[in-house]
Amino acid sequence: MDTRKILITGSNGFIGTKLVNYLSERESYKIFKYNHLDDLDTLEKYSKESEIVVHLAGVNRPKNPESFDKVNRGLTSSLVDILAKNNKVPIIFSSSTQAKDHNYYGESKLEAEKIIQDYSQSNNVRSYILRLPGVFGSGCKPNYNSVVATFCHNIANDIPIKIHDPDTEITLIYVFDVVINIATMIQHLPHIDNPISLRPVRKVRVGRLAELLNKFNMEAELSMQSLSDPFERDLYETYLSYKNNGD
Repeated sequence: MDTRKILITGSNGFIGTKLVNYLSERESYKIFKYNHLDDLDTLEKYSKESEIVVHLAGVNRPKNPESFDKVNRGLTSSLVDILAKNNKVPIIFSSSTQAKDHNYYGESKLEAEKIIQDYSQSNNVRSYILRLPGVFGSGCKPNYNSVVATFCHNIANDIPIKIHDPDTEITLIYVFDVVINIATMIQHLPHIDNPISLRPVRKVRVGRLAELLNKFNMEAELSMQSLSDPFERDLYETYLSYKNNGD
């Protein structure tokens, strides 16, 4: 089997780390890892050698709102310019369901989507724009942008949690489901209309999320095998990663 060469931007981020680990376990992939410590010369070098790009790099809660434009839009623009010049290959982009919202983050993601669509159409290459909801799983940073990570960290460490409206419903996807979806796209390059909503997603009220995590914290004899619901199993595995690591 030929080795497929993959460039992953944001390779040391939450999703990027999981994707790199997953693909690295398979001999059919050579991975070029690009992160915020690298410069555009490195990006250009890797781009020339790659057969497909997974563009995960981005910011969602910077200290300066200008970083939304610099990274989410600016880096995307630089990336597709490099690809259009040197190596017109397919690109998978992690956007957000917030691209439909009127906020700095959502608007910067929408701009990045448009840049990728223009690149795809102008160069007749496939693109995959993934409109991701909240992604949860082990390794996600608490007290940042994930209520699951924050609740898991706090409850595992006996820190009170804050709930403004327990009936607020949130939509979530497990990080390994995202990884499997991306890996499948890399392998098959299917024809799919953009933007793409990945499956499976799970809808849960914030109050119910807190109830489940408190249940996990109180039942010492609970096991993965005792949970029949896939979402609860994924959530329990996530909770245990914070409980066992103490972070």
